[in-house]
Amino acid sequence: MTKARKIIMIIVAVFATVAIIGTIGVLIWLNYSGLWGLNSEASILTEKSDQQGVHRAFAIQNYGTNKNIRPRGANTADETNIILYPHHEWKCLTWRFIWIEGNTYQLENLYTEKTLTPSSAPISGVSLWQQPLNENNPLQHWELILQDGNKYLIRLKDTDLYITLSSSSNDSAIILKPLENSDNQLWRLFEQYPRH
Repeated sequence: MTKARKIIMIIVAVFATVAIIGTIGVLIWLNYSGLWGLNSEASILTEKSDQQGVHRAFAIQNYGTNKNIRPRGANTADETNIILYPHHEWKCLTWRFIWIEGNTYQLENLYTEKTLTPSSAPISGVSLWQQPLNENNPLQHWELILQDGNKYLIRLKDTDLYITLSSSSNDSAIILKPLENSDNQLWRLFEQYPRH
């Protein structure tokens, strides 16, 4: 075998190795970014850690608008409306997920230390507001239903009503509606622990 042929074989082997490593890197990136579904059945919320008292905190971001939910004006008063707001790493945009059972949680705002609840009887179109935590109040229990791409539907437990945008505008009300199969009801969770 000639020296030139050996050099060509080494170069081909190096390029093949780089191509394989690059492909593996791209597949890993696609998986963790949620663009490819290797992990489509895995939830970032784990029942085991929640049962052990680990309450993780997340911004709840609408998939279609990239905006989050929070109490209007970061107001701490009871009955403050829950609205749509641009993403920031602020306590008022961050919710502690307190495990109840299965995929059911109470969502406690880190800033106000209150939770989401319907503002009246849970019917289609009713807005959400904040109230003090009450573990025994079923109107404060939310089921997170994992969808493809690490997105969630968030349903008021034992109802057919889902957390929904009323509009994509800043400060628009967050409401409950039956399943629409639209981005208005799809949410992503971004783990964050802001200082303010």
